[in-house]
Amino acid sequence: MKVWIALVLSTYIQGLITHGNIPDLSHVDFVEKGKNINISCNTVKTFDNTQWYKEKEDGGLAAVSRSGCHTPSGKYIIHCDKSVTTMEITNVTKSDSGVYYCAQSGLDQTFHLTRTLIVTDHNPMNPKLTILSSVEDHPNNSETTVFLCVALDWTKEWDLIQWTMNDTKQDGWITLDPDGSLQSLLVIQRSTQYAAVSCYIKKTRTNEIIHSNFTLGTMANMIDVSGEKSSKDCYIVLYVGLPIIITIILIHLIIILIRKRTLVKDTPPPATTPQEHRVRSSPQDESVIYSAVKS
Repeated sequence: MKVWIALVLSTYIQGLITHGNIPDLSHVDFVEKGKNINISCNTVKTFDNTQWYKEKEDGGLAAVSRSGCHTPSGKYIIHCDKSVTTMEITNVTKSDSGVYYCAQSGLDQTFHLTRTLIVTDHNPMNPKLTILSSVEDHPNNSETTVFLCVALDWTKEWDLIQWTMNDTKQDGWITLDPDGSLQSLLVIQRSTQYAAVSCYIKKTRTNEIIHSNFTLGTMANMIDVSGEKSSKDCYIVLYVGLPIIITIILIHLIIILIRKRTLVKDTPPPATTPQEHRVRSSPQDESVIYSAVKS
């Protein structure tokens, strides 16, 4: 359950800025692998002293270029104009995907969001669509359940994720991760009766549709069945496991008794010598010596 909560939270924390349930793609650039891309920063006053950063997976920032104007720094080239500073990233790769910031160098830095870069293949394949559900691990006292639809390798050639429940359109919260995965979150009331939940995306030019389905009965029944299944599993362990353990213990005791009997039966009586058989049966066999006692 903790893993599911973290996944749901990351949908909002790691996703790009959203307005309502529609992501803002105005600052997102899709670029093919191997090409060059320019990222502009028009909020820094001193153009020759601009630093560029990229957001890391843990949420921190890593410096990518601190070179001056028109000075190449590896694959990064800084171009300075009268009103804007631009960082050119040459020969982009998948590892260049991410969120970029710019800031003026100094102790008190203010980081400005510039662009989000998503690097795609030359001939990108169709996105892969998957629905994840929290039904099995959902707490019994909750009144809602959550569905997460993920479209991997999504590009602007496709429309945003749409939801239907029993052929009725539903609104989900949509975010776009820098790795190119589009995600949509749908929250449904636990008491809602439905037969099928579906998410789909449609290609803009050809109207090709990719969809993923999740078929269920009543949400309340699903949760009760899940709890009932856990109870049945406990009874199986109790009524089947205990007799097996007792049987194993009895078999072990029987084996110990049989071994003990075998050892006693196979052990010969101790050998005795003729002297040990002699018994004092007559007075002649005894010799008594008396001595005088002085008073």
